[in-house]
Amino acid sequence: EVLPFHRPAPEAGAGPGGGSDLERLAGVGPGLVWALRRAGIPDLAGVAALEPEALAARLGPLGRLVPARAWIEAARGDA
Repeated sequence: EVLPFHRPAPEAGAGPGGGSDLERLAGVGPGLVWALRRAGIPDLAGVAALEPEALAARLGPLGRLVPARAWIEAARGDA
């Protein structure tokens, strides 16, 4: 049996239309925005403040799958 995927509901404080500046990172959609926020990283400034190892650790098992260094470099370029 295949379990259905349910997109997380937009959280309070999200940008217009439920968007987030986190979605400007390559490959980030609503699910990863939700995971980043659950990890205490609400925006690009929060990503830019971390080192790759710290970002990966905060995301738990998901952290092994994300391009942490590239996201941080992109976030620092936008800051």
